[in-house]
Amino acid sequence: MAQQDERQTRAELRRMLDPDFETYEEVDVRHALFRKRRLRVDLLAIPRDPLLSDLALAFETKGERDWLIPTYAEALKQASDYVLARVEPKLAEHAGKPVMATFIYPAPRKVMEPNPRRVEADRKIFFLSGMAHMAGYHRVGTAQMENLKRGQALVLSVNEEIWNSQRGWRTNARNVLAGKRQVGSQRFPILEEIQTLDGTR
Repeated sequence: MAQQDERQTRAELRRMLDPDFETYEEVDVRHALFRKRRLRVDLLAIPRDPLLSDLALAFETKGERDWLIPTYAEALKQASDYVLARVEPKLAEHAGKPVMATFIYPAPRKVMEPNPRRVEADRKIFFLSGMAHMAGYHRVGTAQMENLKRGQALVLSVNEEIWNSQRGWRTNARNVLAGKRQVGSQRFPILEEIQTLDGTR
């Protein structure tokens, strides 16, 4: 498959999300911790489902489908900066909504070392699974095409599938996105916590 550029992959992603999401390109968000820092997400998606429409999802879109490990690691890091950021007032109808997860699209079908001959296969697999696990803990997931019984579907996963374009939302999706989070030895409802900090509750 020929490589697409980022503009093409973003248009492709919007088409697949459109039935279940409102989507917006190049949206400004305010960093959750460094409040002076405004970031721009490639694509913002607001679920049309009324049970999830108070949340926002961000997408980090790239042209790559075969990734080098350093560029994939950098994309994961950049995507993590969007999590818990708030949508800026410029997008008035969704201003203040929290970004509860970010997804890399297209998720890599293959990830390579700069010189794969010098790296043992099992070491690479261990390294990538560790990256994915830590990213999932910080609610950075993948958006990828998968072959299902009824054909191809776009699947959003944060360590587990939460939505796909054929079946819609999984029953536990809201809990995965906005449920309890562990910090140290404590677990607390993350959405309630950030609303309290913002003075919205």
